[in-house]
Order: sequence, then C-alpha cells, then structure tokens
Amino acid sequence: MLDRDTMLEHVGRIVAAVAVPVTADLEAGYGDTANDVGRTVARAVELGAAGGNIEDSGPGGVIRIDEAVDRLAAARAAGPRGTFVLNARTDTYFVGTSGDVFDETVERAVRYVEAGADCVFVPGVVEEETIRRLAAAIPGPLNVVAGLASVIDAPTLFSLGVDRVSLGGSLARAALSTLERAGRELLDSGTLGFLDGAIGYADLQRRFDS
Repeated sequence: MLDRDTMLEHVGRIVAAVAVPVTADLEAGYGDTANDVGRTVARAVELGAAGGNIEDSGPGGVIRIDEAVDRLAAARAAGPRGTFVLNARTDTYFVGTSGDVFDETVERAVRYVEAGADCVFVPGVVEEETIRRLAAAIPGPLNVVAGLASVIDAPTLFSLGVDRVSLGGSLARAALSTLERAGRELLDSGTLGFLDGAIGYADLQRRFDS
C-alpha cells in the first residue's frame, strides 16, 4: 500500500490532469486516530478531490463501531458536505464479522450515515437478494462493487436499489489479462491476433496530445 504522502501526490496529479470530479481511495484514513483521518481528508480537499472512501478495517479486521464513527465524523468535519462526497466503506462482508453479517452491516451503515457519510460502500456482497435487502435497510445511498466477487452487471445492481457502482481493480485486471494472452500468443505461435480491434497508433497519440 502506498503511504499517505505518495498517494495524495498522485491524487493531486490526477485532479490537475482531468476535467471531471476525482474521488480518492483514502484507505482507513492513513492514521491511528480520528484526527489523523481528518488531516488526510483535509489534504485531499486542498488538492481538489471531490470525495473519498474511508474504510472501517485494518490489520486486525473490522475496527470497533464507535471508533469507526469517530473517524468518519472527523472526515466529515474536514470535508464539508456538498463539496466533498464522503463514502463510508464497511468491510463486514469483505473480511467477516463475529456476528450476523447483515445485521452488523446495517447497524454500521446507520451509524455511519448519522456521522455524516453521504453514502455507504459495502464491498464483497454478491447475492442479489442480500443487495436488495441492504439497499432497503440502509438509510442512504448504497455503493457496491461489480466485477470483484460478483458478476452482477451495473443495470441489475441499479434495479436492486444500488446507487453507486465501483469497479475496483477490474479494469486493471482486464488489461493485464489481455497483456498475458498477447504474450502467450507470441510465445506459442508468433501470431498477432491480439491486435484485432486495437486502437491505432496515430489515434492513440492524438488522445495523449489532447
């Protein structure tokens, strides 16, 4: 994992390079305390980030709910509502819990929204009925991942009540898989079938120049 300064440096470069809102994966806030989380979010805001994720897990698993709420409250104070979208990520389905995972997820989601979260991010949930129940029970917009542990497409997720769909590393994994297939084809046969449908060199150059 990148350290905070390196990550924020890259966020700033991306914000400066594009003309669309940029949200940042701020991990668990890059610090042990709520004040640390607040400072991380404040720096992201200064760099022009339009929002960010704050997750509730660490090396030991999901952190205590009261501690997670304090950290989100600090994030909210540092990133004003209306100018910074605070996406509270709970890893209950991702790393597991000691109790009923659905009930704990909803309890955390309710507390997170009360602490100021604009939406709740629940990665790792894969069953359509569970997603539907979460969308109905959580008092705010629900964000889930498509392409990580689930193959449910975006239109279906929206029909289940999901408001925001993330791809995580799916695009990077797809690109690396294409590269691997190309290398295998070159090694096995020396053919160039992997270039079928590839963007032209001149077009690629124009896109980088624009």
